[in-house]
Amino acid sequence: MDENRHTAKYYKWIRPYILKKYDIIIYIDTKALWRLKFTKEKIIKLFNNKNKHNIYFLKHPKRSNPIQELKKTIKCNKENKTNYKKFKKILKSINFKSKLPDSAIRIYRNTNKNFKLLKQVYNKELKFKLRRDQNCINYVFYLNKKESILVFFKPKHLY
Repeated sequence: MDENRHTAKYYKWIRPYILKKYDIIIYIDTKALWRLKFTKEKIIKLFNNKNKHNIYFLKHPKRSNPIQELKKTIKCNKENKTNYKKFKKILKSINFKSKLPDSAIRIYRNTNKNFKLLKQVYNKELKFKLRRDQNCINYVFYLNKKESILVFFKPKHLY
């Protein structure tokens, strides 16, 4: 990754200090802005007191698991082949219970636990020298025994 992409990934997964005081963080890639039209009330409803979930992603629209995503990113030349092979060996040994998220949109409760968990996505991406964060999101949640909190919402929930 070049410096610009590295910086963008950093701020995608590492909450900027200036946002620390907010209760809920919404991350939306510019490529995904057209997907959502939401209101503050709808976001708050996602996090009501009865709701135990505190991190939401959109489900990936085309693929359902990290192996499929890894194969697609290598086919599209968006991932390094050597790093792909190493990471694919790791993923093949795991029976994921969660579906593949789309990392373009994420809404989460701003807690230290969530911050540390999401930070690991960035750190694993660096560790394995991957270019695409979607290749390691499930892996991070799996390692932390947090697949059950990998929850998906549908855009219609927000408008």
